[in-house]
Amino acid sequence: MTTEPQDLGLDHQPYSWIAMSSFRFSKVAIIQSLDPGEFETGTELGQSIEGLRDDDVVVPEVELINVKGRDEFLHAVEKLTIEAQQSDIAPILQIEMHGWEDKSGLAFPDDSSLTWQELSDPFARLNKATGFNLLVCMSACFGGHSLSFVKPDGPSPCFGLIGPTHSVSPSELLGGFRSFYRELITTLDVNAALAKLHAHKLQEGGYINITAEQWFFWIADGYLKTYCTQERLQARAKAITDQIKNEGKALNDAQLAAVAQLGKTLATNFLNRRFPTFFMVDAIPENTARFGKSLTEAKQEVADFMAAKK
Repeated sequence: MTTEPQDLGLDHQPYSWIAMSSFRFSKVAIIQSLDPGEFETGTELGQSIEGLRDDDVVVPEVELINVKGRDEFLHAVEKLTIEAQQSDIAPILQIEMHGWEDKSGLAFPDDSSLTWQELSDPFARLNKATGFNLLVCMSACFGGHSLSFVKPDGPSPCFGLIGPTHSVSPSELLGGFRSFYRELITTLDVNAALAKLHAHKLQEGGYINITAEQWFFWIADGYLKTYCTQERLQARAKAITDQIKNEGKALNDAQLAAVAQLGKTLATNFLNRRFPTFFMVDAIPENTARFGKSLTEAKQEVADFMAAKK
């Protein structure tokens, strides 16, 4: 039995998403890739989720997908993408495998691998197919570092990401995600589920949980700190004024005002360009309204940043 997609409001609570929108899910897809003889945490997690039916809980479809290497992994993601396009499912993607100790990506039993960057496009296609509702749960060592798969000029690979920051034991992750899914499916409260996850303390490090909206704020912050420093803005303002003077003209009041607002104008224009691509507005027009508050708040951060520099 498959449940109808559930809409989850995201509030500000301990360990909560810093987000203003919601996401929906109708399936849990567990991709498992472990060495022969290893404890199959993905199998155990799937059985734990299925076991919630014994308590008369409405449980979404659970699909366990075993893969041996990168090609089978990418094929599984593509298959989920086609399924989402054709049947409007919205899976949570649970990844049960090993992560490289250099924090660069996923390691497979057949000695193949995938870097976080190589996951960006396949995940973005799946995210698009789900209507920008893809939650990725990385049950892999250093899985939280997969947040580096966000491309500077590309769409967001997922709506949200959860993963550990350090090397962890399989039993630690299994215990945490069991509690996460039990709370999420029973209450449909993602923030309560995150609190349950974080309550399972890891021996080393902790969990990263982040949404696309937080990424967008980080992108804005990075642009400001890189391209809107006092030195850069002064250099650009000087280039503009020198060009006008070289043309034998004097700056009028409007031009002086434009130079004074240069940083705010540059950053705001950057956000206006980045927003539609990052949130896939062309393919999902409703995302303009769904994530519009994030754009407004990012622009306010720009205004506050520039005001503080005066």
